[in-house]
Amino acid sequence: MAEWRRVGRLLTIAAALPTLAAGCGGTDSTLVRPSSVSGLPGGFSLELNRNARAFVQDQVWTEGRTQYAVWVNASGSAAVGKRTLPRGGWSTYDLGRLRGNPLALPTRLDEHNVYAVAVDDRGYVHVAGNMHGDPIRWVRSLRPGDITRWTPRGMPAGEPTTTYPRFVRTRSGELLFFFRSGDSGDGDLALRRWYGRERRWGRTTTVIDGRSSGESPYPQHIATDRRRRVHVMYTWRARPDPATTGDLSYAVSPDAGRRWRTSTGAKLPVPITHARSEIILATKPGGPRLSNAGGLDIDSAGTPHAGILVGGRLHHVWREGRRWRIETAPTPRPPVTRPAVFAGSAGDIFLLTTSPQRRGQSTVWAVGVAGDAGRSQRPVKLRDIGAAQSEVTYDTRGASLDGRLRLLLPGRQAPSGGEVVEYEPTAIR
Repeated sequence: MAEWRRVGRLLTIAAALPTLAAGCGGTDSTLVRPSSVSGLPGGFSLELNRNARAFVQDQVWTEGRTQYAVWVNASGSAAVGKRTLPRGGWSTYDLGRLRGNPLALPTRLDEHNVYAVAVDDRGYVHVAGNMHGDPIRWVRSLRPGDITRWTPRGMPAGEPTTTYPRFVRTRSGELLFFFRSGDSGDGDLALRRWYGRERRWGRTTTVIDGRSSGESPYPQHIATDRRRRVHVMYTWRARPDPATTGDLSYAVSPDAGRRWRTSTGAKLPVPITHARSEIILATKPGGPRLSNAGGLDIDSAGTPHAGILVGGRLHHVWREGRRWRIETAPTPRPPVTRPAVFAGSAGDIFLLTTSPQRRGQSTVWAVGVAGDAGRSQRPVKLRDIGAAQSEVTYDTRGASLDGRLRLLLPGRQAPSGGEVVEYEPTAIR
């Protein structure tokens, strides 16, 4: 396995790519047995749910013994579900029934119009989605844990062009709402903070400013750690054309999004601009293509680990000591989708991706890149699913509480319903 090193200067993709290994390790053709599988009731639109993308955060949210999920049902409406773990059945509610239709349902056939669900520290359920350059579409349960009654009021206005809703809850209980304000190639990464005692959202703040330089930042999965820090890794796009994506960057907040720093602790004035960003991987025009989204998770030591696609191949990016490192990872049956990153137990780090099969199906893979899981250099098959274009996302909150991997996936045979599939990390090695 070839490795890129950042030693006193920035490496460029164009210069470093010839040193990368072209092959990959062997694959394990045996499917890993999940610890549980729970089918989603009430219909599941393969056409609309296939738009699960690496930027979704999150479709599943586990809070103690209660699990919540949001998906698009057969009518194109958004269904929210709730069940008691480990084997309870789902109760569901169709959000298209809400007075005034605050989520503008039915869901538009657009890969950006995804949904996210979260639970705040007082137990209220939040759902946002069906936005691509639209005003914020969000609803909250009227009572903690109750998915049958929802507030008729939306989030306070102020952002006419909103995309990519992401809920992030820190270890100290603060609920944050990240989103893009603006358009592709001309937008900012924005943030609102939920004040649970007052049951209201604070004003919008711009975390990363892309408009001033005629760009927009594209964050990976936004991660938190045990120290209340929030980690953001992101690329820059100069135009709506994905080929203009470049310059992998990083910032960390020590206080749930109020202040930001580089990986070395240097202060970053807010809003962060391209010129002030810490560049992990500099790119050159015409070099191998850098994907505009991917995974990020934090191990038990507080080290960030990211997964990206460079030239269509999987790469693992992580911080080691005082430098960033990047290496190629085994890439199963290319082409593969943009990866998620899951930090398992005992230091295991996995890249999660899918690759297409015949007849509109695909396989979900786990690729170990660190810890005991990283020693075999062997992609492991997790699941065959009945959709060709789904990327992998997982239950961020549940993983932070008990270390288990939970995925919302299309069923194994198309046409079919969706399912929430759970794995013990030790079974994936």
